[in-house]
Amino acid sequence: MVPPATHGANSWARVSGVASPLGSMVPRCKGPPPKPDVSVVSVHPLTTNEHLGATETRFGAGAEMVNILLQNGEGGAAMDTKRAQIVEWFDAPKPSFPVLWVLIGAVVALIGFKAGIAMVFVGLVILGIPVAIYLSKKKRFDARPSDQQMDEWRGQDITSMGARALQKLGVEKTELVADEVVIFGPRFWDVGGAKVRYRKGNDGWLRYSPINVGILNFGANQLLCYKCALDFATGNPLSEETEEYFYRDVVSVNTKTASRTVNFVDNNGQTKSVQLNSAESFTLTTSGGTAFEVVLKDPQLAAMTGDDRAQIPTSDSEKAVAAVRKMLREKKAVPVG
Repeated sequence: MVPPATHGANSWARVSGVASPLGSMVPRCKGPPPKPDVSVVSVHPLTTNEHLGATETRFGAGAEMVNILLQNGEGGAAMDTKRAQIVEWFDAPKPSFPVLWVLIGAVVALIGFKAGIAMVFVGLVILGIPVAIYLSKKKRFDARPSDQQMDEWRGQDITSMGARALQKLGVEKTELVADEVVIFGPRFWDVGGAKVRYRKGNDGWLRYSPINVGILNFGANQLLCYKCALDFATGNPLSEETEEYFYRDVVSVNTKTASRTVNFVDNNGQTKSVQLNSAESFTLTTSGGTAFEVVLKDPQLAAMTGDDRAQIPTSDSEKAVAAVRKMLREKKAVPVG
């Protein structure tokens, strides 16, 4: 299976061209969304979607109510609906058919045919109430957005971070000499106060929040780097960081696998120290020993979510490395490793 981040409907950006505008989002998609272009990394800046505040509201789904934070910025009702549905996709419980209660109710009803009509009524109640609750929960679960719609919304959110990165770095698009490079993966540590959410879709791929987003912009003399924990449920960038490196100071850019210990936060808000033995990360290192790093995936992360068979979508790190190396070679007399 080809990871969603690099193929078909799950691709989010491209090395060149125009990315999907944030305003094109659809509140709900019943069928497969239009397939975005295949790629890694370039996002053309959009109008900055400043979050002017937040209000607490409730989103109804059947008999259930979900407390969510809705943004009061650009996007209006469509943005509110999108955020509510994203939270529902993660939080709506998957119902299981009440087999035991159905059997008990059926047995009681059968006994009632001999014992009297009252016993039949009791059996039907024992059988009917759990089935009614199950059908209500199933209706809510089935009303969630499709996996493809979640991927499209996720791509739009990551795309919108392109303008945010330029704003935080204090640069204009006209000051850049090449398209930006975007790298992303899961972020279940240093989450900046965001609620951690993850769930495997019907396609076997894990969707998660926050999203670890790294963006590299190319100035005339400097590499301009931005990183954040993107809260998928609200669209807010958290724990934002910016760094600037002169091209001559960059000594390597690569993907590497190494061991690391992280304070993993699960979707119940519990924190525990976890040893990642095969953590793959995109790493840019300078002559001064500083590094810009984005962790992409580790088999242990899938296991920590409760399903070690779930696949974790990330950006195509090798394409990102190639794009950065190409620019560095143009700016330096010797290639970087």
